[in-house]
Amino acid sequence: MLRIKDLFLCGGRTRDDIRYCLTDSRRPRLSWSLEGDEAYQAAYQMRALQGGRVLWDTGRTDSRDQWADYSGEPLPTGKEVTVELTVWSPSGGVSVLRRNILCACCEPRADWIGIPEPTERRAVHFRRVIELRDAPACACLRVCGLGYHHVTINGAAPDDSVLEPSHSNYARTAYYSVKPVAGCLRKGSNCIEITVAEGWRDNMTDLNREATGGRPIEFMGPVMLWAQLEVSYADGSGDLFVTDSSWQYSFGSITYAGIFGGETWDASRLPEWGPVTPCDGPGGVLRPDILEPIRPVRLLRPVDITRPQKGICVLDFGENIAGVLRIPLPPLKAGQRIICRFAEELCEDGTLFTEPLRGAAATDTYVAAGDERDLGVWQPLFTYHGFRYASVEGLDDCSGIEAAEIHTDARNDTRFRCGSAVANSVWEALIRTDSNNIHSIMTDCPQRDERMGWMNDATGRFRVSPYAIDTGRLFPKILRDIRDEQRPEGQFTCCCPYYYGCLPADPVCSSFIVAAREALMHSGNDRLVREVMGDLDRWEDYLLSRSEDYIVDYSWYGDWAGPSFACVSEEDPHNVHTDGLMVSTGFSLYNCLLLEELARRTGLPRDKYAENARLIGDAMRRRWWNEAEARFGTGSMGSQALALFLGIAPPDRRAEAAGIMVRDLRDRHYRITTGNQLTALLMEMLCEYGYADDAWRFLTGEDYPSFGYMLQNEATTLWERYELKKDPGMNSHSHPMHGNALLVLYSRIAGLTPAEPGWRRVNVRPCLPKALLSCHLTADTCMGTVSVRWARRYGKKYLWIQLPPGVTGEAVFEGVEKELEPGFHMIEV
Repeated sequence: MLRIKDLFLCGGRTRDDIRYCLTDSRRPRLSWSLEGDEAYQAAYQMRALQGGRVLWDTGRTDSRDQWADYSGEPLPTGKEVTVELTVWSPSGGVSVLRRNILCACCEPRADWIGIPEPTERRAVHFRRVIELRDAPACACLRVCGLGYHHVTINGAAPDDSVLEPSHSNYARTAYYSVKPVAGCLRKGSNCIEITVAEGWRDNMTDLNREATGGRPIEFMGPVMLWAQLEVSYADGSGDLFVTDSSWQYSFGSITYAGIFGGETWDASRLPEWGPVTPCDGPGGVLRPDILEPIRPVRLLRPVDITRPQKGICVLDFGENIAGVLRIPLPPLKAGQRIICRFAEELCEDGTLFTEPLRGAAATDTYVAAGDERDLGVWQPLFTYHGFRYASVEGLDDCSGIEAAEIHTDARNDTRFRCGSAVANSVWEALIRTDSNNIHSIMTDCPQRDERMGWMNDATGRFRVSPYAIDTGRLFPKILRDIRDEQRPEGQFTCCCPYYYGCLPADPVCSSFIVAAREALMHSGNDRLVREVMGDLDRWEDYLLSRSEDYIVDYSWYGDWAGPSFACVSEEDPHNVHTDGLMVSTGFSLYNCLLLEELARRTGLPRDKYAENARLIGDAMRRRWWNEAEARFGTGSMGSQALALFLGIAPPDRRAEAAGIMVRDLRDRHYRITTGNQLTALLMEMLCEYGYADDAWRFLTGEDYPSFGYMLQNEATTLWERYELKKDPGMNSHSHPMHGNALLVLYSRIAGLTPAEPGWRRVNVRPCLPKALLSCHLTADTCMGTVSVRWARRYGKKYLWIQLPPGVTGEAVFEGVEKELEPGFHMIEV
């Protein structure tokens, strides 16, 4: 019998909640994963129904394909459509799944509105009262409040989403949230109130102002609102309500709101309503926001409460998270203030260590009215903080306070466990760090005045994230962010959306192409690859235009932020062991290899990329390869790993080149000299060439520099630098860029990789370090759960594999090769 596990809409996993079932296509692709004890489906049927009308019916289709392109009447916009999927087993069993989806697109008919005075960091309330002639059968609100908006209808929020809409360069693309709201509306009078705070529209700090050099930021500007509500009645008629001059505005209780600064709620403030002003929009194309929502995904109680100073409680939540506090409020006196501050670390006296926040005040304040206007529970709406510790001043009893963990809700159920407690804790820190840094963009940190989508950090991160994060919706959005910043010559910016950083981006920003490759392999999104291939090609063409004899002529970061002893200094994290120009040229070659793979897998022309890869590789060999000594560049562990990873080392010299790599690591007593690009390649090449024991020793080490050293210093997330620092510089303690080194836990130690797009075929090739007795990975893929488990016991080695229906593969285990069909397999050696 087969069971339908998950339904995917345009690569995104759906759930019962309609917020996870949105599409921006009227003819989307739907796919599904299966579970059960049969190898394949025999047939499927998919139907789409709306209001009792059949829009699409494939009929029973004899096929093993677990996807179908919608080909019925174009999906109606703003109205939920029931998708019904039926799957037949070869034995005749039938499985059925029904789920509502919604095409989020619309024809924009509303005006943009603003206010006639400066906000001065205050949140703006926009309001309109509407009259409905009947209770609605269907109602869809589309809203874009820039920077962030929060919707209430008749005093209640339709859902728990926050920090909407998704951040982008609004001058190029602006997203509108899509909210089915029929259940919030009633016959007669209804009040729609949309509160808008500045968010990314204006969050300058002194540091950022200095970093931009006064350059205007395209996505910054005044607060503004666009919204339209489409209401349908049971008789088929409808109404349309849009933002226009009939709306009013007021300032209210949120007297300060900033992503970096925090939020102040003054319950005593009363609104004074006035007329809005029409305004020009931000300039970008309006698109529906189909990402998973940013929302509270978990509530944490403090594991410890201390009182290092009179009147101040310090709450330890046991984990470093991104989010805000949720505080139940007792009766308060008029003017009473509750002040909350946040930090990732404590000072030695038990108070918060806030210097690493730099220009981020990260302070939330509640000012009481002392009457019925006070809230029962206070949770800020327009900010978030990166913290493990929070101090609360002005509240006697803090025992009921919780921390709301807030980020894009894209986690899946992938799990990794092995026989090493250190490795397990490091993996948990990786997942926590990655999640903390997804707030519609994949950021570098959640705590200080930065939180940007750095594309150099992302090159390696994009390879590891898709195992435990559903990137089916996220990567297409990120690719659009990059394309929005791409210049006509092909270059784009170091961070996207562009705040500050370099233009052009460092050549190590292969993240543009990596995101497309991983979207193809992890979600099977070949449509996306075809859509962006020309833009990916232009990026590499730009790098070739900046090359002399195929060697690029610039490098901003190279192998960034290794241990301080491997860098120019602790505060200048350029690597001194591996030539930055060599690293940048290596990633130009990597681009060509990726482009060739993408073209080959999607049936596009590929000869150009193969030829450019050959020419760049030859040029790098001429410049940096020492044939007599099998050394690349300086012969550092990072240089050798790069040469092996890219195939620059000739086949007959690779074993020797790998020996030089591992000797450098051993001679330095496993004190790596690699940074955010090459540590991952070092770990992979150690495993590839038979040195898994050495990779494992670093991955589970607890001496500086290592991930275990971070754990020894109470880390629950990964750090920006390997050092325990006492300064406000590069000192984020929730920074995912070094986590790419942990890709080997999935791909080498467990040994699982997708071999064909969309996980239709897998490779299972575990490496067994001598110090590790067992490993178990359950990967939650778009085809279902793939389980790989191995163990040493009773003098033998065992490998157990469970593949979901429809997935095949190949296993190589301690010299034994086996072709894999769907189902359970065991290899004993």
